[in-house]
Amino acid sequence: RQTGAARDFALVKQLGDRNLADVAQSGTGDNVGYVIQGGTANRATLSQTTHGEGNGAVLTQFGTGNQVALTQNGADNQALLT
Repeated sequence: RQTGAARDFALVKQLGDRNLADVAQSGTGDNVGYVIQGGTANRATLSQTTHGEGNGAVLTQFGTGNQVALTQNGADNQALLT
């Protein structure tokens, strides 16, 4: 889901079975989110919100039954979760 400025970008790549990814981006724009999942029954949630801009996140999961959630509020936050 993307609301707000049109400069947000999200990419979700999934290999395997029963993987779930939810990406929500809102605010003034320039947010970038990548979710990469390989395996089975992994779950990822990425939220870049609250008038944020310039946020960047990469979430990667490989294996079975992994869960990750990340929320970035504000501006210029960066995260790499593996």
